[in-house]
Amino acid sequence: MQLPYHDRYAYSPIVDRPDYSWPDGKRLAVYLGLNIEHFAFGAGEGHLLTVPGVAPDARTFAWRDYGNRVGVWRCLELFDELNLPAAHLINTTVFDYAPRIVDALKARGDEFIGHGRTNAERHGHMWESDEKRFLQEVRDSIERASGTPPRGWMAPWMAATHRTPDLLKEVGFRFPDGLAGRRSATLDEDARRPNDEHTLPARDQRQPSDPGEASFTGAIS
Repeated sequence: MQLPYHDRYAYSPIVDRPDYSWPDGKRLAVYLGLNIEHFAFGAGEGHLLTVPGVAPDARTFAWRDYGNRVGVWRCLELFDELNLPAAHLINTTVFDYAPRIVDALKARGDEFIGHGRTNAERHGHMWESDEKRFLQEVRDSIERASGTPPRGWMAPWMAATHRTPDLLKEVGFRFPDGLAGRRSATLDEDARRPNDEHTLPARDQRQPSDPGEASFTGAIS
């Protein structure tokens, strides 16, 4: 029995793949990815710390908003103390809601990663044309706010459609999220090179035992 499959790469056990090292023979790479999210008050999706309260549930909103008011500043203070660069998976509604955060990230020279408009919504239900406009809107908002077009993407709630990787490539993103136990992957078109370990192929580019495999489940790392 064959189950539905995404048809983006063939199965490949890690024990059969070539050994991989980072530049200069480094064996381990670490990146700091900080989620900076903005939620609607009394509406939309949202994380729960405990059981939901009576709407509009001010307690839960205050907990969700703690990161923007306090948490992100504590993290940036620590990153500065340790001289650590970071990448920020940021909702674009943060740009208007908390512009001081944007100023702080730009001052550090950190990278902005696409993370949707708000975590009060999911985009996995969108029609293809709507999803493409959504991705373009996020890309353009980040470029205006940061001065640099974003390269990476991780959707709110890690939502995705079957078309998301192709649309991400079309609008200019390069790195998808949802990579579980995979080496880093890009959305580059020219990665059908032998032994290339860094590409997420389009649906019509799948090859048997494709070495550029990566989880397609929506996101970017």
